[in-house]
Formats: sequence, structure tokens, C-alpha cells
Amino acid sequence: MGGNYGHLSVTVPIARQLDIAGYEVVFALRDLRLAAEILTPAGIPFLPAPMVSITASSEPINYADILLVSGMGDEFSFRGLMQGWNSLLDLLLPQAIVIDHAPFALIAARARATPAIAIGSGFTVPPIAEPLPTIRPWEAISAERLMQADAVALESVNSHLKVNGGLALTRLSELFTAEPALLTTFPELDHYGVREQEV
Repeated sequence: MGGNYGHLSVTVPIARQLDIAGYEVVFALRDLRLAAEILTPAGIPFLPAPMVSITASSEPINYADILLVSGMGDEFSFRGLMQGWNSLLDLLLPQAIVIDHAPFALIAARARATPAIAIGSGFTVPPIAEPLPTIRPWEAISAERLMQADAVALESVNSHLKVNGGLALTRLSELFTAEPALLTTFPELDHYGVREQEV
């Protein structure tokens, strides 16, 4: 779901090392102009990532709420996103997926038990917590609102996993921990502060 150069600046070097190791690498991303600028000269193939057009009615309060306003909160948008990712994975049949700010891809990977490693800044890889913490610490947001966002998103994820044969989550943050997540930031710059048990 990210844009600009930050995500590719992290993932392209990983792709180059995987290529050297003999793996076939394919990117899926929403900004095809950026893909043509960065990936084409590097000789890295790419496909469009599934996305829906959503106009958020309010600012999200935590990562669960980001999922809801990015498509999960609308039944058909969520179905469309998941069908898109499932079709993409059916086409590519990846052995493993490196995911930088693509939570719907994480859900699709979990449903089919494909290893998926979440990488990214603190913002795109939320901490192991329940509920997921606020992304608006300058506002007085109640624990009840955070828990409500988590509960709604968790129910949607688990409904999809149940229908598609994946293991249900007990809390939403487990979506990012099926394989150990990799943070590409410093503790001092992490949006959520220093984490005790994460790399």
C-alpha cells in the first residue's frame, strides 16, 4: 500500500541478492510508473498489485483501522482485494513472499500456508500487541476505540481464513509474525518506540 521510493530502496537490494542466489524474483506493486523507472532498468519483472479505490471517511487510528479504511471495511472491496491476491499467487506459485506494506498479501499467503516475511519500517510492521497501538499519539484515543478497530478487522481476516482453509488468528498482530518480521529502522525512529522482542 506504500508509495514513492522508500519501499523499493529496501526491497530492490534484497531482490538483487536473491537473484544472485539463484531465485527468480517478481515484484507486485501498485505504482507501475515507479516500477518502470526503477525495476525495468534493473531487469526485475513486475506485475500490478491488487488495489481498490477507497475514499476514507475518517483518519485511521491504528493499523487495524488502516486495514478497514483500505478496503477491509467494505465487503466487496475486501473480496476483490483477496481475489486479486489469490489470482496473483495462483499465477506465480511463489515459494516464499517478502512483503513490504502489503497486509492483504499477508492474509492471502496465510490462507495458503505460503511463507511470507513482513519487512518495513515500524509503521508498516506494527508491534505484537493487543489492541494494535494508536498511530495518532497526539490525540486522546480511547482503548475501547482501538479494541473495536482490532475486533472488526480480526473478524474479517478470520472469516476469510476460515473459508479458505487458513489458520485463524487469535489477535491481529499475529498476521505479521507467522515468519519473523524484519524491521528496517532504528529503535529511535520506530513509530511505535523501542520493541523488546522483535528484530
